[in-house]
Amino acid sequence: DALDASPELMAAYDLLAEVRVAKKDPVGAQNALQDGVALSGKTVRRQQQLGELAYDNGDLDTARAAYQATLDKGRHSIFVSHTDYGNLCRVQVEQGDLSGALNTLKKGKDTLAATQEGQLVAAVVQSVVHAKSGQPEAARRALDEASRLHAGGVRGDGRLMLDLAGSYIAQGRHEEGDAVVGEVARNAHDSDALLSKAKDIYLNSGRQAAGEELLKQATTEVRQLNNEGVYLAQKGDFDGAVKRLLTAAREAPYNPRVLMNAAWVLLRDIERNGLKEGNVEEARRLLDDVERLAPGHTRLPGLRTQLREIEARFGIARRKAS
Repeated sequence: DALDASPELMAAYDLLAEVRVAKKDPVGAQNALQDGVALSGKTVRRQQQLGELAYDNGDLDTARAAYQATLDKGRHSIFVSHTDYGNLCRVQVEQGDLSGALNTLKKGKDTLAATQEGQLVAAVVQSVVHAKSGQPEAARRALDEASRLHAGGVRGDGRLMLDLAGSYIAQGRHEEGDAVVGEVARNAHDSDALLSKAKDIYLNSGRQAAGEELLKQATTEVRQLNNEGVYLAQKGDFDGAVKRLLTAAREAPYNPRVLMNAAWVLLRDIERNGLKEGNVEEARRLLDDVERLAPGHTRLPGLRTQLREIEARFGIARRKAS
């Protein structure tokens, strides 16, 4: 196979990892990426993916090494962001290295201060660290800053948002914590790792029953809309499919899979039934959102190609990059 014949063909390791993730084999996926990193650890995105898989698999040592390598090797890379600092801090906190987490924030101070999303990472990490260090007042102030940013529309990735929710709940601010968990769950109805972490927050806070009910309500509607939309499209009912998947996209605007399904059904509807007002622009917007959320997703190139073919077929001018 490709790995035996050409072990230097790094894309094969990445592809193998993706296949194993799709088959619900996260440990096998991690092993594939570790083999790839052993041959070439220079690719920032591969280190990021290894860190994510290792963390979800509970392998904190490997996750920490991968996240640290991401920051060390990608210091001047456009692919490194505030999220990478948050990921490393999370592992350090879970390993009990609170001073290490604060040192990571210190090293990334300029990067984190440059955007509101980075400021949210810093505030959430500080709240967690101060709480664990026995400094409740400092933890409260940091959480207030995170709350201010979130209320203004600033958002992080699912893991960071669950860190925020955990801080709210640990400080007795249950209503705010529940709202954040609900938001994450709607956008992560297909993520076993995030839903498991959300359950742990409620288990550790003594509110297990409340958490189970909240997660059930938050995930059921989006999952049902998404599944029904895909099923209807496969049956040829594109009107029904478009309606359900666009509703799912509005309910879960940070879920790349849902957004791509919605874009796909819009494009398929155009291919089968012709142009409808606003459908091309809506598909573009959805794909732009996916590009921001998951720029390396393997479905994106195919959907972009499908969109370009439709634009060429109907003589639609492509939008200039801003």
